[in-house]
Amino acid sequence: MNRASSYAMPLNLSILSPHAAWFGILGALLSGAAPQRPAHAITIDMEYTDEGDTEPHPENPTWDPAGVILKAHFQAAKTIWESLLPGGGTYSFDYHWDDDIGENTLGLATDTPLDTYIEINPNFNWFADPTPGDDKEFSTMNNQKLFGGLSGSEKSTYFPGTAPPDALEVSFSRSGIPSSSALITLSASGQTIPSPSGPVPVAASNGYDLLSVILHEMGHILGINGVEPGEYNIYPHHVGGLVDVLVLEDSDSGHLAGDATTPGFLMNPGTPPGRRYYPSATDVLVIAEDQGITDVHLQRVGSISGGAWGDQSKWIGADVPDRTQDVYIRHGGVSTLNADAEAKSLIIGSGSSVAVQDRQLSVDGTLTFNGAAVSMAPGGTIEANTINGTNGTLTTTAGSMVRFNGFTAGTSTSASFNGSVAIGYNTAQAGSGTFFSSFDPSTISNWNVAEQLAVGDKNTSSTLIIDNGATFVSASGRVGAGTIGSGQGTVNIDGLGSSWTTSGALAVRSGLLSIANQGRLTVGGALDVRGASGVASQVNIASSGTLFVTGGVTVGPF
Repeated sequence: MNRASSYAMPLNLSILSPHAAWFGILGALLSGAAPQRPAHAITIDMEYTDEGDTEPHPENPTWDPAGVILKAHFQAAKTIWESLLPGGGTYSFDYHWDDDIGENTLGLATDTPLDTYIEINPNFNWFADPTPGDDKEFSTMNNQKLFGGLSGSEKSTYFPGTAPPDALEVSFSRSGIPSSSALITLSASGQTIPSPSGPVPVAASNGYDLLSVILHEMGHILGINGVEPGEYNIYPHHVGGLVDVLVLEDSDSGHLAGDATTPGFLMNPGTPPGRRYYPSATDVLVIAEDQGITDVHLQRVGSISGGAWGDQSKWIGADVPDRTQDVYIRHGGVSTLNADAEAKSLIIGSGSSVAVQDRQLSVDGTLTFNGAAVSMAPGGTIEANTINGTNGTLTTTAGSMVRFNGFTAGTSTSASFNGSVAIGYNTAQAGSGTFFSSFDPSTISNWNVAEQLAVGDKNTSSTLIIDNGATFVSASGRVGAGTIGSGQGTVNIDGLGSSWTTSGALAVRSGLLSIANQGRLTVGGALDVRGASGVASQVNIASSGTLFVTGGVTVGPF
C-alpha cells in the first residue's frame, strides 16, 4: 500500500498562489525549552539522506548545502513528539530536501512497503530557526483554542460524535515577531552561510515555519494518514470517560478537517506564514488512539471539571500534571488538592478556583489567577517563580506559606496574607546550585503579612526592594537562612515613605539589610544581627535612613 500526503498552507499572494501544500500525509507545543522526554516513550528513528551524488547536493537550498539546518529542525520535532507519546513503538523514516514534490507543496511524507520518507521543498521563504528548541522569535502570547471556544456549528462539524469536554485543546500556535532575517541570525551564531540564491530564510513574522511543517509531516508518519477515512476516534479515558468522541477527517483522507484558523489543528491541510503551530491535545489524542497508545504526556494539560486534583479523570489525556507541563483550569468549578501538586505554569481562568488546603502547590513558571480565586488552609504552601494575580483573589490562613520571586497585581487584586510570605523560590533542579532573584513590589504599595516575612532561604539568593513609598508590615522577619550555604537575603529600604515594620523580632542571618534616603525600619521586638556560621550579616544605615528598635539588639556570631 502506498500512502503519501502533503500539507497545504495559504501563501502570501505576492509569493505564489493562494494555497501551498504544507505537509505531506502519509504520514504527512506559557513558555520555552524543548519538553522533557518521558522515561518510556515512542522512538523516532530517522536518518538524513541526500538526493544526488554531487557536492553541494543539488536538491538542497544554497543556505543549507549539507542539511545541517534541516537536521536541527528534525531533531527538535523528534524531541517534541517523543515527549508527547509515552509507550512503545518505533517509527523509522528518512528525510531530505526535495524540490520536485510540487510547486505548492511545502512538505510531503510517503510511506510504502519498501520505504518511508519525508521531503521538504526548499523553494519557499522559510523561517529557519537558529534555536528550534525554543520560541524566542515568536510572541510570548500564545494562541490557544479550546473546544469550548468554538461556535455551535464548528463544534458539530469538526466533532461529529459526542461533544468532548470544553477543556479539550484544538489548536496552539504563536505569532512570529519581526526581526532580522534568519540568515543574518544564523551567521551571527557562527554558522557559515553561503550567498543564497532563490528563496531564502526570512523572519519568523513572514516566513513559513520549518519546524511546524516538519512536526506536521511527522504526524502523518505517526498515524494520521488516511488509512481509515471518515472520522478519527479519541479514547474515552482521555476525555473524562466520554464515549464516541470523533474528530472529522478532511476529504483527502489524510488530514484532520478544517484550516489553520478553524479549528486550527496542526494536522489540518494548510498553514499560513508567520506562525508556529504545535501539536494540540486533539492532534496527540487522535494519534494515540490510532496507534493504541493509552498514555499520553501533553505539553499543556486542561482540567475537565472541578474535583480532586489527583483524579486522572479530571484531566484531558488522563494526565495528572507534573512540573514539565503547562496547566490551565477554566471550568468554573473548584479544583481541590488531595495531594501535593506541581506544574510548569498554571492559569486559573475567570470564575474558577483552586483550593490548596494543607498541601503544597509548586509552579516553576507563572501562577496566574485573573478573575479567579486561590485559597489555602493551615499547613498549605504555594510556591511559584511569579504570581500574577491580576483582578484575582488570594486568601491564605494562619500557618500557611506563600513563596515567590515575583508578584504582579492589578487594581482589583485582593491578597490576604494571613500566614507567612517568603521571597525566594528555587525553580532549578535539586543540586544545581543557588537561584538568584530580585523582587520590587511596585504593583502593590501596602503589604500586610500576618506572620513572618522572610527573604532568602532554601538555596536562593533573594533581594527585596522596598521603595517608592511601599510599606511592609509583618509579625516577624528574617533575612537569609540560619545555616551556611542554605540561602541569603538582601533587603533595601530606600526613599521617603518606604518602610518595613515588624511587631515582633527581626533576624538578619546571612545577608544585608540596608536603610537609606529616609527609608525606615521599625522592629517591635528584638533585632538579631548574627550571621550563620562563617557567613557575615550586616545592617547598613545611610543617608538619613532610620532604624527604630523596641527590643534589644544582638550582634555577633550565630
